Amino acid sequence: MSKEILDRLPGIVERFRELSSQLEQPEIYRNPRELARISREHSRLKRVIELMDEYRSLLDRVEKDESLLTSEDTELARLAREEIEKAEKRLEFLEQE
Repeated sequence: MSKEILDRLPGIVERFRELSSQLEQPEIYRNPRELARISREHSRLKRVIELMDEYRSLLDRVEKDESLLTSEDTELARLAREEIEKAEKRLEFLEQE
């Protein structure tokens, strides 16, 4: 997941909300083909949003943990380093998604 994708998140969220609103309308259920199309796109965007939220959360965690690396408490610094390594592995995985 790149910065450009994160920059597109507001548009993706807006489209997701539009689709959610359409799925709440009773008339959409009269057209099974359109319902299927909207449902597929809604499901795909939901997954994208979930991944982006996790990605941003991991970035925040890495940033916070990096501030602990210079701690005089060596145990705290070690734990922060371990957490950063875990988060960076997960970030790499998410970037492939």
